This record gives sequence, C-alpha cells and structure tokens, in this order.
Amino acid sequence: MARKKDKVIDLSGRLQERQQALEHLFREDGHILRGYLFKRLRDESEVEDLVQEVFAKLARMPELETRLVKGGKNRNFIITVANNLIVDMERKRSTRCSYQAEQKHQADQLVYELSPEVEVVANQELSLVKAAIMDLKPTWRKAFAMSRFNHMSYKEISEEMGVGVKQVEKYITNALVQLRKVVGTPPQADAKGEQ
Repeated sequence: MARKKDKVIDLSGRLQERQQALEHLFREDGHILRGYLFKRLRDESEVEDLVQEVFAKLARMPELETRLVKGGKNRNFIITVANNLIVDMERKRSTRCSYQAEQKHQADQLVYELSPEVEVVANQELSLVKAAIMDLKPTWRKAFAMSRFNHMSYKEISEEMGVGVKQVEKYITNALVQLRKVVGTPPQADAKGEQ
C-alpha cells in the first residue's frame, strides 16, 4: 500500500514542478515569444492563439523539466517550439488552400465539360433564336438588336432610328412578343424601360 501512495506523491510532485516550470517560462519569456510571433505573423489574434498553443505543447511535452535550463534562458527552446508550430500551421493552410483550389478547379471543369447531348440542344436553341430574330420585321429587329446587343437606351435608339421613344418601345415590345411565340418565354424577356 505504501508504494502506491509513494507513486501518487511522486506524480503530484512532478505535476507541481511542471506547473512551476511553465509559469516561470511564461513570466520570463512570454513577452519575448509574443514579440517574436508578432514580427512573424503580424496578426494579434494568431499570435495569442499560437502563444497558447506553444504553452499547451510544452505542458504535454514528456520530461519538460529536464529539457529546461535551470535558472537560465530558455528562449531558444520556446522559439524553436513556436517555429515548429508556425511551420505546421503554414503547411495546414497551404494544404487547405491547395485542396480548395483543386475543388474549385474540378467544379469549373464540370461546368465546362458539357455532354454532347447538352451541347446539341444548346446549339439547336441558339439556331432557333437566331432564326426568330432574323424573321422579325427590319425595324423591330434593328430596335431590338440596339437595345439588347448594343445596350443602348430607348432614347439613343430613337435618335439613331429617327423615330420617337414611344415608337421604339412599340418596336421592342412587338419584337419580344414575336420572339416569345417562336422561342418561348426567356427568363428576362420583359421590355426594358427607359434608360
């Protein structure tokens, strides 16, 4: 029974020694660690997170007490631990960015890799729209093309065609009605208002 009690006392003593060592390190070198990390990272929140992570790693380190210089400077040791954590953090960030870039690339590929069937249907619909536009009366077609393809306002179209703004509205409305009959209702097929 005495042996078990001795082990508990020994373990308790080591934990207390470890805690004292960590507190000493924090008091003596915590500010230096913060300054060093801020020079490297330039982000206060990352610095605070990393300081906590450094001391958490030190707390988990086996036989920490034997690695520390008694009453001496342990800055190099702490900085080395911090540098290793920075390298790990940057590696994870790089891996995450690479993964995200690859996911985006794959998504983009899916968008651009149309199946032959989809491409045929799209070409047929495009041909239908082109034919429907070409079948419009010339004045309707001209007003529609200037509005939709040249992005001209109704006023600019009226000046170009030598007619009133109301007449341009009628041309475009008639063109849209005719196109709807042939093609169907496109998502934004409503006539544009005066710009």
